[in-house]
Amino acid sequence: MDNARTILRTAQQHYATIMVGPPPGADAEQNLRTRRLSRLFAEVAENEGIPFLDIFDQLAEDTVWMSEVTEGDGAHPGAAGYARLAALVDAWPSWWFR
Repeated sequence: MDNARTILRTAQQHYATIMVGPPPGADAEQNLRTRRLSRLFAEVAENEGIPFLDIFDQLAEDTVWMSEVTEGDGAHPGAAGYARLAALVDAWPSWWFR
């Protein structure tokens, strides 16, 4: 969390800054840790006044994301999965590129 805080503070000094949380993968045990990590990142971002997009639960429930991650290397989807992630970011009110 210290590293995330340092990165966010440094970025915020130079750029408009947001933080997007980590996505789920195919491993259920790892996903327990990743969900917890996402919540900790959200706290750090909030404390730094930086918008945070938690994508974990939405993608964990997305059949396209999860099937592509599972069929691939366990962490990375194909193009359709990344399109789902991009749609979440694009629909987020804190996203400034429209």
